[in-house]
Amino acid sequence: MSAIYNTLASIENMIEVKPAVAELVYEMTKLLRWLLGKIKVREFDSNKKYASEILAILLQNSPANQKRLGQMNGVDVVLQAVAMYKSKDPKTSDEEEMLENLFDCLCCLLMPLENKERFVNAEGVELMIIIMKQKKSAYASAIRALDFSMTKYPPACERFVDVLGLKTAFAAFMGKASYLSMSLSFEHLSMSNNIQYLILCHLLPHFLDSYKYFNRVKAEAQRLEQLELNDLERDEEEKYNRKLESGLYTLQLIAVILGHLWCSQHPQMKARIELLLEQQKLTKKDVKDILQEYHDNIGDLDGAEEKEQAQARIQKIISSF
Repeated sequence: MSAIYNTLASIENMIEVKPAVAELVYEMTKLLRWLLGKIKVREFDSNKKYASEILAILLQNSPANQKRLGQMNGVDVVLQAVAMYKSKDPKTSDEEEMLENLFDCLCCLLMPLENKERFVNAEGVELMIIIMKQKKSAYASAIRALDFSMTKYPPACERFVDVLGLKTAFAAFMGKASYLSMSLSFEHLSMSNNIQYLILCHLLPHFLDSYKYFNRVKAEAQRLEQLELNDLERDEEEKYNRKLESGLYTLQLIAVILGHLWCSQHPQMKARIELLLEQQKLTKKDVKDILQEYHDNIGDLDGAEEKEQAQARIQKIISSF
């Protein structure tokens, strides 16, 4: 065991001194194949961790090694190694570091176009969505891998939509993915640029086309205001529920997603949102009003602290408009 560890340490030192060694490893040794075999082992040990680290180093800034490992079924092997953690968290900090190394390997592998295809064919998109749904420690890493897979590769984007990945993305935007809320700061909420693009350009126009929801909710609110208390006694909670049933929930969903996208601070994203609102004869004030009502009616089912945190997130969105 110690001999293997020391050998890997020597290789790492050589690469650090002379980066070109990373290219020679494949040409003069069978190390890449050995490393793949090591990360396939289910049991965790220090050598498996070190193997994942060396593999990541060999793949960084080396398109040649990225392509070679892809040809060696490397994408599938790394996905299998990652899949061991789709429904569980690493037990130790060393194991957690190894998992992060594996995702580094995966993201490096997803640089060449042909490996993106291998990733899609190996159901890598589906695996990343499963990891996101499980809300384990690999949540953010799965998002990062999706980002790499979909960059300049429409088939991965199409697969993401086809397997209902946007439903998982919506849960995160609506604050239902508690792990995301805890592990990523609001400013860096990173449903990747590609996922944001899919939502904004392909899905939101469909929702926003339902301008009828806005009119329906407005009409219901006016009707409730005109009702005489003696004719129909309704408290504020019941009135709010009636508005939700009339389409307010859909409007809130759209508003929260738009708010998160607006907070990304991407000029083109903001311009696109403003255009979509203008096309539907809506304004940023309309969005703020919907968000404010959502903010004011967040319940405390999950506790007072969770309610306060949720309201703080929504208030930050409101202030950004």
